[in-house]
Amino acid sequence: MIKTKVQAYDGLRTTYAYEVWVDERLCVRGGSSVHVCVRKEGFRPISIRRSLPQWDAVYERIKHS
Repeated sequence: MIKTKVQAYDGLRTTYAYEVWVDERLCVRGGSSVHVCVRKEGFRPISIRRSLPQWDAVYERIKHS
């Protein structure tokens, strides 16, 4: 099983942290990746805070949990 959580969020970038579990034992801790949402036309990053305010509110709430 792979468990993920929002490690950091700034309105543009989201960092997800990962843990890999096998048979209820932690096998790998410490993986992470950084993601941005982009426009389909031009592949330019968008501000989640401005473009998706409901998504932003959820990420602001969970980034420290």
